[in-house]
Amino acid sequence: MAEDLGDRRVRRLKLVLFCAFGAMLLLMVGSGWEVMRLLGELNAEHQRVQSDYAQRMRMAEQISTAYRDYAVKARRELAATAAEQEQQKKELPEVTQVVEVVEHYPHPLTSDEEIVLRRIYVTLARHRAAMQSALGNDPSKRAAAIQQLLAADGDTVLASAQGLQALNAGALHQNDSVLEERFGSLRARSLLLLAVALASGLMIALGSLAYILKLQREAQLRYLEISENRSELKKLSARLVETQESERKALSRELHDEIGQSLGSLLVDVGRLSALVPSEEQAGTLVGKIKGEAEHVIQSVRSMALLLRPSMLDDLGLIPALEWQAREVSRQGTAEVEVFAEDIPDNLLPDSYRTCVYRVVQEALHNVSRHSGASHARIDVQLAHDQLSVSVQDDGRGFDPHTRGLGLVGMGERVKDLGGTLTIDSQAGAGTIVRAVLPLPAA
Repeated sequence: MAEDLGDRRVRRLKLVLFCAFGAMLLLMVGSGWEVMRLLGELNAEHQRVQSDYAQRMRMAEQISTAYRDYAVKARRELAATAAEQEQQKKELPEVTQVVEVVEHYPHPLTSDEEIVLRRIYVTLARHRAAMQSALGNDPSKRAAAIQQLLAADGDTVLASAQGLQALNAGALHQNDSVLEERFGSLRARSLLLLAVALASGLMIALGSLAYILKLQREAQLRYLEISENRSELKKLSARLVETQESERKALSRELHDEIGQSLGSLLVDVGRLSALVPSEEQAGTLVGKIKGEAEHVIQSVRSMALLLRPSMLDDLGLIPALEWQAREVSRQGTAEVEVFAEDIPDNLLPDSYRTCVYRVVQEALHNVSRHSGASHARIDVQLAHDQLSVSVQDDGRGFDPHTRGLGLVGMGERVKDLGGTLTIDSQAGAGTIVRAVLPLPAA
């Protein structure tokens, strides 16, 4: 139930983070696209304004240039002879070229540009009429009149062209101001969107951090609970092992003292009975059978008592008990077992250590005789560097050390309760080595 609740919370957190970051990503992408679109529009508008400004300035300059060319040509013609003037007088009204340039001025026009261009049109029309009239005058007066017309109308046309340029410069400045204002608005909008995105990201990050810290606290509490439960289970396992050994010791003592002595008394009584019964064949056979069964039962009870808790482990010590165990396995004929052990003082090892080593060797030899098919086994007990090392090695068929039964698990729990380590090294066809290393208790 707790694991399902934790999984649901993790899935909920993932969903919330996915939605939040997705929304923030969409906001940032949308904002970026909108900003790029507006920047593109501003750039296109700026390019259009610059192009229009350049074209209008060029046309205004062309008006001035066209009129200057016209004035230069008119003055050159005035310097010609009278015969030449009569011949070329029809070509003098070339002011129409200036009119054509004016007509090509870019549209649309502002009201101020219309006024200026109308002034140029009126000036050029009046100038054409005046030039026609001046050409019909006396040649002596013609030059002065034309010079006066060229000067007066030229000032008007050139001033008007400069006025157009000034109007274009003012329009450009105004457009630049508008574009700058729009760019400022775009910048403010971008900063607002950026602030919103950053605030959203910060809120998401803070919310996620708070939720993760909450999950971390819950996980830490769960870990502490699991650690406490594991500690309690370890203590319970140790108490169970201790209780099991106590029960085994009591049961072994009961079998040895009570049932064993009773069966021994029964065997003595059967011996006395066989001496009192007359020497009949059937009675003697029956008494002999009863005596044999009693001896077999006594031997079984003694074996059971020794398996439960060998009295020599308490009476003689650890090494004699291991040697007796090795002899029993060798006597059964399953494998030849040898013991190589140092002289370890019994007062150096507490009862829990002696019992642990004995049970590890007992379980290992049980696996040797029942499962390994080994012909030889070796028990090594060494004491070095404040550690007690015990190993059981055989030349059997081996097995997969990752596959452990209850016996191996019990061995590991016994060793772990004393702060030691249990390692099992086994390969197919290469035998098995069971090694337990126990740190010696403080004096």
